[in-house]
Amino acid sequence: MMRFLHLVTLGFIFALLAGCQTTSQGIGTKSSVEAPKSFNTEARPSGKEVLLITFERAMKLAVEASSGKFTRVTEVNTKSGLLIQNVNFWQGDVEALVEPILVENTETGERGITYKIDARGVGANGSLAPGYIVTDFFEELARVVETNSIPQAEFLKYKELQEKGATESVSASIPTNYDGFTKYIDGRSKRDPFEGVWSDNDEQYTLGLIRDEKDLRYPYKAFILDSQQSAWVPGEIKMKFSKLDSSGLAVARYWLRNKLEMGVTFNSSSGGLVSVVPDELGIVFIKMYPRESSSVGGGSGSGWFLGNNFVVTNAHVIDGADAIEVSFDGNTSGARALVVDQKLDLAILVLSKQLPGLKEAPIANEFSAGQRVFALGHPLGQRLGKDVKITDGLISATQGLDSDPTQLTISAPIQPGSSGGPLFDDKGNVVGIIVARLKNQASPDGDVENVNYAVNVKYLLPLIENLEIPVIRKSNEVAENICQLRCSSVVYIETK
Repeated sequence: MMRFLHLVTLGFIFALLAGCQTTSQGIGTKSSVEAPKSFNTEARPSGKEVLLITFERAMKLAVEASSGKFTRVTEVNTKSGLLIQNVNFWQGDVEALVEPILVENTETGERGITYKIDARGVGANGSLAPGYIVTDFFEELARVVETNSIPQAEFLKYKELQEKGATESVSASIPTNYDGFTKYIDGRSKRDPFEGVWSDNDEQYTLGLIRDEKDLRYPYKAFILDSQQSAWVPGEIKMKFSKLDSSGLAVARYWLRNKLEMGVTFNSSSGGLVSVVPDELGIVFIKMYPRESSSVGGGSGSGWFLGNNFVVTNAHVIDGADAIEVSFDGNTSGARALVVDQKLDLAILVLSKQLPGLKEAPIANEFSAGQRVFALGHPLGQRLGKDVKITDGLISATQGLDSDPTQLTISAPIQPGSSGGPLFDDKGNVVGIIVARLKNQASPDGDVENVNYAVNVKYLLPLIENLEIPVIRKSNEVAENICQLRCSSVVYIETK
C-alpha cells in the first residue's frame, strides 16, 4: 500500500512538472485559438495554415497582439522573436517565447508565416498551467489579423524553414567561387578600393564584394563565396551598401545568420568594416584580397613642382603605396609624403634628390568662371608615353559637385593618370589640381564628357604655409605656347 501511494505521489509530481511547460503553434485563426487547449501542434492534419506576410511584418503583428495584454513584451536580442511575460496572482506567473516560423509551400515555392510559442511557469508563483498565455496570445492575434485584413492560405505540402527571410543573388555574370572571383577582380581595369575578398572575424563567411554600376540604390554588394552556415550558398548576397568610402560611416542592408534582414551601420575603410549600430551585433569584416592598394600592379599619376624639392599631387595617387618615384625629363627621384589631406585629396611630396631642369610653377590669386584653362599631365601613364599631354577648356563653375567650394568644375577633358596634374590659366598660373571626372551610370563607359573637377588651388595654400618655400604668386607672362611655358613644371609619378 505504501509503495502504491509512493508511486501515485511521484506520478502527481511529474504531472505537475510536465504541466509547467508547453509548446503550441498556429496563426490566430479560430482553429489555432482552440489548439492550445490540447496543445496539438497541427491545427488541421491536411496542411499548414499560414499568414501570407514577411517575417518583419509577422514580428510587428506579434508586438501588436501582445502589447497591452501582457505585463511585459521584449524583443529577444537576435530580433527573431518576442519574450512575453505575465504576472497573474490566480493563474500564476508565466513567460513565453513567441517566434514567427517561415513556412515554404514545396509545390509552389510560396512562403508564409505561422507562430510557435514555448510557454512555462516562472518564479515563486509560477503557473502550473502556462497554456493560458498561449490561448490569450492567439485570441489577440486573431483579432489583429482580422483588423488588418491579413491574407491567409493553406499549404498542403510544406516545410518549415530555419531562415527568417529570403536574400537576393548576385548577377549571373559574377563568378561565385573563390578562384574564379579573384581572377575576375584581377582583370577589372577600374577596380574600386572596396572590391575584393572579405572574411568575418569568426571565419564563418568568405564574401566577394563587387561594385554594380547598374544598381543606383545599392551599388556595393557582398555575396557568399564560402560559408560555414548551411543556410547560405555561394552567390547569395550577405550585405549591400548605398555608399562606401575609405573613412566614414556606411549604412547597409544586412542579412543575419538566419537570413533576417536588418539595417546595420558600419565604420568603413577600404580594409575593414566594423558594425557600430546596433551596438550588440559585433560584426567585423576584413579585406583579404587583394592586399595591395586598389591600383592593379601599382599605379601612376601626375604632379607639379612647387619649389625646394616639393611636389604637389592628389592624395589618392599615392594612397597605399610602399614606394613613390617621381620622374622628369628622363631623371627619377624617390619621394615621400610630407603632407596628406584626404578630405581635400591633396598631398605634398618631398623628393630625395633634385631633378635637373625642373622649374617652379606660379600660383594664381584670382580666377573666375568662363576663364580659359589648360590641364597638363600624364594620362594613362606609360601607355601614352611620359611626355606631358595637354587639354584645354573653361572653368565652368567655381564650385564642384553638390556645390563643393573646394573644387572647380572644368570642361578640359582628362583621363586616368591626369590626377594630381596642374590646371593652368592662360598666363601659366596654377589655379587648380586635377582630381576627378564625373561618373554617369547612363553612358556606356560610365563617364560624362567634359564634366571634370580640380581642387581649387586656394585650398592648397594653408597646407604649404609652414614649408620653407617662397611661393611664386601669379605670373603675367603671355603664353603663346603653354607647354613651352609650363611643361617644365609637370612630373610623372609612379607608385609601387
